[in-house]
Amino acid sequence: MTRVKIAIVILSLLILMSIGSVLMVHYACNRVMTVLEQVQHAADREDTEQLGTLCDAAYERWEDIQWMLMCTVSHEKLTLTDQAFCRLRPLLDTDCDEFEAELSTVYTMLLHIKQGETPYLTNIF
Repeated sequence: MTRVKIAIVILSLLILMSIGSVLMVHYACNRVMTVLEQVQHAADREDTEQLGTLCDAAYERWEDIQWMLMCTVSHEKLTLTDQAFCRLRPLLDTDCDEFEAELSTVYTMLLHIKQGETPYLTNIF
């Protein structure tokens, strides 16, 4: 009987840790995605002064959450997203037309990271 209780406790801990990691990934991605949405609105208004500060704020948030995501998300996804983030500021400084395309790429990558960690039946089986 003791073995059954220990097995139930271990299984419960594993399930709680899994749920906690999914919630952590969602929270972390949402924090950056909200700032990226503000960057998109500033880009639509062509407010270059606010655009620069928001772009820097988004990258700072990305750096803040990156260590949390390293536990659950593959390093390849994180590296690709980080590379796309690093291209945002130089594109903004050179007033390049590709800034909005790169911004949507970063947003899409974060969305894929967020959705990739959600346990759907298609992800499990």
